[in-house]
Amino acid sequence: METVVCHDCRFNNKRFPCLGRDGKRDYDKLAEAYIGREMNIHKDSSGSEWARECVRALEAVDPGATLYFILIALDRLGRANAANLSSLAAGPLEAILDGFGEAVIGPVETIAKKSPKFRLLLSSVWGASRIAPAVWKRVQKAVENGPLLDQDHRTPGFGSGTAPVSEEEFWQLIETSCLADLGGREPAAALTGAVPG
Repeated sequence: METVVCHDCRFNNKRFPCLGRDGKRDYDKLAEAYIGREMNIHKDSSGSEWARECVRALEAVDPGATLYFILIALDRLGRANAANLSSLAAGPLEAILDGFGEAVIGPVETIAKKSPKFRLLLSSVWGASRIAPAVWKRVQKAVENGPLLDQDHRTPGFGSGTAPVSEEEFWQLIETSCLADLGGREPAAALTGAVPG
């Protein structure tokens, strides 16, 4: 079940900025604020620090909503902010695999089977030392045939024998839609257990 409003929102002066006019979480607004429009969210001075705080709170209590958020944010990545792929992998994706691995690994595997762009994201998680060994093995299996971002020894594709994507392949993947691979927002929400905004 999705937690719609944080009980201790530090951004009350913004009246729960993650919510839309209908009172539901606005995943698009949250994703745009979280990943930014620039290459590095840490250089973003747009005042969207609320989004990073909101995502951290979300990933601590609601892995399904977090996974759905990741899919929305992943689709918002383009040439201007593609470097933020690593922020999604090392942030919310790694956090839910660590904290809720058994609960999310099934949906993660299903998404990975259908979406090369999601596999690219999943391939850049560094979790062997944090994520439960049984869950990590399933992550490794999900990415073993690529596409892989790199062959870093901390990533799940390390030692798989699959070469990392070329720069050209990377840019082609960034321009694809993970949500389209899954059949749209409604099937993605159903798969993750989130209430779409």
